[in-house]
Amino acid sequence: LELTAPAQVVYPSTSDHNHDHRAVGRMVEELVPSGATRRLSYLVHHDLYPGLPWGLRYDRVLVPHGLPQPWAEIRLARSRELVKESAIRVNASQMAVLGEWLLSFVGSNEPFHEG
Repeated sequence: LELTAPAQVVYPSTSDHNHDHRAVGRMVEELVPSGATRRLSYLVHHDLYPGLPWGLRYDRVLVPHGLPQPWAEIRLARSRELVKESAIRVNASQMAVLGEWLLSFVGSNEPFHEG
């Protein structure tokens, strides 16, 4: 980190319900001081996220229920939504079990906790 001095780091939220995601989030927050480096964390596993109904809905606005405030978002053009959908569909084994839930992460924005 000292050699690269990143301007921004994106990592799993410490509020994620997945133990591995939470551990990575804690590690990043310990290693990357807030201030000079912008820290953006994202949520995957949480009872309230991405919300219902599950399934593919273009232009869905993802609201990070369960993600600490303040949160920021990156708006996505439709072409980026399609790229994200394609990336999700590549994971055939996960799609077979979690397809509708995974496709719920396709939306018109990417929400992050900033801090």
